[in-house]
Amino acid sequence: MISDQERLAFLEKATNAICSHVYVTQALQSCVQLLHQFMPAQRMYLDLFENDFGTVRTVATATRDTAKRLDKPVPMSPEQRREILGFRNQHQTDHVFWFDDASQDPLCRRMLQSLGARVDVSLIGTYPIYNGQPIGAVVLIAPGFAPYQAHHRERFKMLQNLFGILIHNAKQFRELLQLRDLLAEENQYLKREIASDHDLIGADAGLSKTMRKADQVAAHDSPVLILGETGVGKDLVAHYIHRTSARCDGPFITMNCGAIHESLIDSELFGHEKGAFTGALTKKRGRFERAQGGTLFLDEVGELSQAAQVRLLRVIQNKEIERIGGVAPIKIDVRIIAATHRDLHQMVQTQQFRQDLWFRLNVFPLRVPPLRERREDIPALVAYFMDRLRKRLKIIEMPHFKPNAFDLLLAYAWPGNVRELANVIERGLILAEQGEIDLGPILPEADARVPAQPQTAKQRCSLETVMKNHIRSVLEQVGGRIEGSQGAAAILAMHPSTLRSKIKKLGITYNKP
Repeated sequence: MISDQERLAFLEKATNAICSHVYVTQALQSCVQLLHQFMPAQRMYLDLFENDFGTVRTVATATRDTAKRLDKPVPMSPEQRREILGFRNQHQTDHVFWFDDASQDPLCRRMLQSLGARVDVSLIGTYPIYNGQPIGAVVLIAPGFAPYQAHHRERFKMLQNLFGILIHNAKQFRELLQLRDLLAEENQYLKREIASDHDLIGADAGLSKTMRKADQVAAHDSPVLILGETGVGKDLVAHYIHRTSARCDGPFITMNCGAIHESLIDSELFGHEKGAFTGALTKKRGRFERAQGGTLFLDEVGELSQAAQVRLLRVIQNKEIERIGGVAPIKIDVRIIAATHRDLHQMVQTQQFRQDLWFRLNVFPLRVPPLRERREDIPALVAYFMDRLRKRLKIIEMPHFKPNAFDLLLAYAWPGNVRELANVIERGLILAEQGEIDLGPILPEADARVPAQPQTAKQRCSLETVMKNHIRSVLEQVGGRIEGSQGAAAILAMHPSTLRSKIKKLGITYNKP
């Protein structure tokens, strides 16, 4: 019999051994080291009962010298589950079980073999109960036969509650690892989705000059000022620079300077402390802090007030911010990309924009041309928008453009640029009748607002060449196949007969499959 004094001393040591470690493997190793002082102890295993006990998963093992994580699931039939919990009664008392020769028991032999362990051993174990259900098992093995006597079993039984804590912690730790892996996977998925939402159509054509410069500046931390009309895709270029830079693993934080009220600019940019003003119920990190180690994209920077320009200039110069209500400056490591559709140089001349801030932002100006200057990108942009809208609008059978559709698209001035093109395509899909998209009723209305410039004969010829080259390029990609879901007609969103007519009209030659 173990005296009360010995029992208390043993439990104190066991509590320190099991509960003083963050990692389950370390706790298991400390437990083996402790038990070795009182009974044969070669190795210990920790098992979790999962899937309503349809699986026994060994998650950790330890000796006195080593410890490591495992992931060895073994499926259990209902009969095997009952056998584990029963252990033929003569080998079990109060949830403590033992075998003098594990090799003689089919289930013990199977479990040990699944772990690549010797089966000619003795074992003792317990399965703690949590919320009325067994949650796992802790098993101790030793070489030889019948080494575990009654006093060993009594001492092992004393640790049931501590083993329950150990198994519960192991379950939570495993769930935490699974959640971490799930979040990492979700993060990668979202990054891919974000990247796909920021595809740059025309990077090898109408935007090639812009993208060459973007590639050059992406490798450096210099501020970039992206210039261009509304709707040309300045935000896409900014995101491209970020994801091809050394800061690509850091955050990409955006702020539309024209969409935030003047009274909220400081709070949005620099953040605030709790209680800094009425309504500041919690501490808030500003955009600069959230962009730490990454990129801050200041869209429509020309809309900032003079007072906000002064504060932004100070942050860029000092590379530190101070939250509203804060008492200490916060160092920042942020790359700044700004964008505007306004003529900042002219605004400097009229004293609407600070010259010193303009000098700071205008280190590397990058102009994004309007759509009317890169009409060769229109067919590819149309195909891109058609594909994305097909999914968003849940279109089962894609309608086709009327024969004159691309002539209208290429001749139009596009004052709203790529954004307007996307809207026109979406409106065309919604209004499509009898499987045809008629842009005639849509574009003239827009055309009446901002008429296109008259086309010269040379320009008309070049637009025809653009269409011809694009169709030829698509035909080459699909090996000359016109029909089918992967055919040129589907990619170009045209009826096969319309495409054949267009090929004949334009005199396009290609290799047929």
